[in-house]
Amino acid sequence: HCDFNSGPLRIGFVSGDFYNHVVGRMLLRVLSFFDRSKFELLAFSSTKKEDEISKKLKKEFSKWIDISSDRNYQRSAERIYSQSPNILIDLSGHMENNALPVFAYKPAPLQISWLGYFSTTGLNMIDYKLVDHTVVPVSMEKYFIEKIYRLPNCFLCPSNTDEYDSLINFDYEDKGEIIFGSVNRFNKINDRIIECWSEILNSVPKSRMILKGRGGSEGEVGARISRQFKKHGVDGDRLIFAHRSGLKDYYRTLTDIDIVLDTFPFTGGVTTADALWMGTPVIGRKGIDTLVSYQGESILRSANMENFIAENESIYIEKAIAFSTDIRKSNITRHEILNLVRSSPLFNISQFAKNLEKALLDMWDQKMLKNVG
Repeated sequence: HCDFNSGPLRIGFVSGDFYNHVVGRMLLRVLSFFDRSKFELLAFSSTKKEDEISKKLKKEFSKWIDISSDRNYQRSAERIYSQSPNILIDLSGHMENNALPVFAYKPAPLQISWLGYFSTTGLNMIDYKLVDHTVVPVSMEKYFIEKIYRLPNCFLCPSNTDEYDSLINFDYEDKGEIIFGSVNRFNKINDRIIECWSEILNSVPKSRMILKGRGGSEGEVGARISRQFKKHGVDGDRLIFAHRSGLKDYYRTLTDIDIVLDTFPFTGGVTTADALWMGTPVIGRKGIDTLVSYQGESILRSANMENFIAENESIYIEKAIAFSTDIRKSNITRHEILNLVRSSPLFNISQFAKNLEKALLDMWDQKMLKNVG
């Protein structure tokens, strides 16, 4: 039940994150570049949360329909069906406030999973998983019930702006110490990572590490992390714990860090892009066998930072030590990193929008050919 004529394709987005959430912020950036002569955009919100991002997002859609209070998923599916979307995109998967069961009713002829969920939905009514060439190599396609469609660069579209550029410190003169850091959630920090980080800290004289996350050093998680570092010979005075904060303090922390050490196998996503945007290099480990393990690699490749991707843990340690020496000698400057990454495909949002438009048109054309066949 949709328009099959040559007019604009009606694209519906279903999400519980149409607010100041990483998905909401990314979507706001990319939709502002969409060609409205080719696409009409519809929003189906599965939460009542609203803020400044929601207000801005509403202006990007021809219709904004709240399905969060529907009595059941069938009712939501019927309401979506009544709007005749050609393509329906799920942005939440199995995450909080999702409406994934709606897709089981097939309210649109073509259904896609993208952005907010890092695995298969397990729902054969969803036709495609929108990814890139790095996060889902051919060898992993067997783990997805959806057909894989790959964007030419990273599947993420960072929402960074120049709002906090004034915080960037370009002064590497007389670098007395190296500050490593991580701003990923603490539950991504496992024992093997701490062992690697400890070896790096023990190998780099006058180095410390910032660990920023919910709770800071308070509570059992911070205490566990401290104990593990101590077990590997790193005293607590070399660890700088910081609690989660507002965006300005968060970006300031990223500029205080000289080298971000990514977590693995659950790699950073937006945090990696944010660090690169502020000119802070990120050492990442090559992916192993899950989409989230390849996520950091994909971001670094798209940011022209392939040299910072380590094949294994030993090389990860070697690169962190070597790059800390380069920073001390000013062989790598924040200015150089900024020039490299801000001119990269990762932060070219207008091109990302064109690539996404092309993907949607291509998937729709394939759908039409299949129908004709």
